[in-house]
Amino acid sequence: MKRTVLVLVPSLALVTALLVTTQTTASAGGALVLGKVSSVGPTTVTVYRWPAASFFKHIKIGERVPWTQVAKTTTSNGSFALALSNDAVGNLEVVATNAKGVGTWFFSRRANQQSVNIDITRLIDATHRAVPQVCPGPVEIQDWGPQWTTVGQSYVVTDAVHQGFTYVSGQSSTLGVAIAATEYDTTWTASGSTTNSLTETQQYAEQLGDQNVWYQTEFDVQEFMLCDGLDGYAIQPVYWWGGAAMAYPTSSPATKDCAAEADGTIIRIYNQTAVNWSAGVSVSTPFFSASLSAQTGYSTSAEVNYEVLANNREECGSNGDPPASAPIVVMEEG
Repeated sequence: MKRTVLVLVPSLALVTALLVTTQTTASAGGALVLGKVSSVGPTTVTVYRWPAASFFKHIKIGERVPWTQVAKTTTSNGSFALALSNDAVGNLEVVATNAKGVGTWFFSRRANQQSVNIDITRLIDATHRAVPQVCPGPVEIQDWGPQWTTVGQSYVVTDAVHQGFTYVSGQSSTLGVAIAATEYDTTWTASGSTTNSLTETQQYAEQLGDQNVWYQTEFDVQEFMLCDGLDGYAIQPVYWWGGAAMAYPTSSPATKDCAAEADGTIIRIYNQTAVNWSAGVSVSTPFFSASLSAQTGYSTSAEVNYEVLANNREECGSNGDPPASAPIVVMEEG
């Protein structure tokens, strides 16, 4: 039977949370990660770096992911500190293990980045078995193939305005990871995110007037046993597949402040942050369906453009902000 599961926010239905809140401050070698595990007792906290996206294009079912340990510490009172060197970048995973279970959280770190905020939610109730102090590593158990992912949006609620989106090679998107206690669980829980980049440029077809557009492409989603020999699974996008599609939502964000735009004006937006879609990645399998978060930051490598073809048109900002600083812009009639 196929089950539909919507992954939005960490669930409280799992075993007692193993929550870790961390912040990083500058240290001699890079960043100092500070955190606290709410489930006290002897706990090992380890940070691992996952391999580059190219590895997952050829991984085989049953193959272990060759992750690299970049930091490790132990704590008995719940508090810990981890120093990350400047080369500890890319897609990282924090694993916390103690006698009661294993918790994990995924995040991405750029070179010289000094800020990481993490929450780890308990994944496995392991009171019935011995939990290893060092996890042997994740194992590939399924490749669910390419899944459509929203990477951009534009909104026009008037005529005489063209709209388009460009997604340039090298641009990255932050895509969610979901975890569950069993392989075909009925509940998958958000557990951080990873970053995936394009290897070619996507120029989406221009759209004319009075419609809202979500621009989509495909990322390959794979499933892993998080700690070989224990329960606990993750589904996550691992590399860009390709393809282009568009969806047309019926509603647009509410706006307040607007700026008049004259006939012939061309607007290129690349200095704002795209909305974080809680259901941006649609994962469909024969056994379950799930939705993962997706976010693409606008930059010179990912831009929305509008071409105004008549007078009396306005560029309006969402979230009560003027269009120049709003999270999202909507083109309206003046």
